Amino acid sequence: MMQKIYQALGEFERYTADEEWSWEYFRQQISEALVSGKKKLIVMNDWPDARETKVTLVKNFAKLLPDIPVDCVLVINNVEVPDEVKNWTKSHGRVFEFKQYLPLPEAPDWIIAFCQKRGRTIDSANAAMITRTMRKKEKAGVNVDEVITSLLRLEHYMGSRKNVTKDDVSATCFDSTDFVIWNLFYALDAKDLSKALSLLNKVWTGSHQVDKDISGMIYSMIWRFRLLFILKEGFAKKWDKDRVFKELQQIYKLERKGSGFKTKMTVELNKTDKQPKIMYTPYLAEMMLNSYYGKDPVISKYMRKEIFIAIKVLEETLVRIRHGCSEDEAIMLFELVVCTICGAVRERDWRTFRNV
Repeated sequence: MMQKIYQALGEFERYTADEEWSWEYFRQQISEALVSGKKKLIVMNDWPDARETKVTLVKNFAKLLPDIPVDCVLVINNVEVPDEVKNWTKSHGRVFEFKQYLPLPEAPDWIIAFCQKRGRTIDSANAAMITRTMRKKEKAGVNVDEVITSLLRLEHYMGSRKNVTKDDVSATCFDSTDFVIWNLFYALDAKDLSKALSLLNKVWTGSHQVDKDISGMIYSMIWRFRLLFILKEGFAKKWDKDRVFKELQQIYKLERKGSGFKTKMTVELNKTDKQPKIMYTPYLAEMMLNSYYGKDPVISKYMRKEIFIAIKVLEETLVRIRHGCSEDEAIMLFELVVCTICGAVRERDWRTFRNV
């Protein structure tokens, strides 16, 4: 469906709205025309953050809908809305209802049936392999759009061949951010910029929410570089491994509660014993310190200054993206971060590019 919208719009710029957008920024993006004269596509994947209650926000949203300019297209993408918004949309736009998620046990059979309809064959093992590469939502399963995107990319890769092999799946489907992020870590550790950018290009090609995927990768990268920084600092202070690990276990995960000015961060608790969740376990720390498959330990790949710069550019980029920017801007900023971590761009030059 999104592909049909893209084709109908012609030249356009896409923006993805979710809970990281403020209500003010959301309203501004809808009402302001682009200087380039292109059409604007805003895909709303979640309600924007606001100081108002949800009831007031929905009412204000309903009032905003009739004032959407003709050069702006708003797609309310799988967001629960009240009947008044649905009814207005049915009168002035179009409503499509699709199954959004596939339960995990059903996904392989669904993939087999999809391939058969398009004249291709795939066995249950390879269909299950594709399912495992998908990001999963607890209880709901895998996203249908992501599965279809992977299968269409698989078709393009296979060309005229009709039988899907394990090599075909491996070559095309291992690119959800859950899989890419670990390969990206390895590329960054090796300062392999070409490999890192190639991995990111696969994410951009198959992503439906680029800015959200970028935010997720940034969070993971900050988490990892902070672990490396703590380890480096501890050993620089001549602490032994046991003390470093003990200090690590005093760092707890936080969770966000509330919204707007009422937002607060609290220590996240385990559901079973109600004890604080530990951010870094000794096992994860050992992974940074030990050699695997003949490779040097991760901690030996970076100087303390390099880790500090990586954390700094990642955090500043995250703030910039959350403040609001287009998907193209988010991609450019994140790729500059990767270039900086790989040593291809100096921090000073990164700052210059970021402020353009």
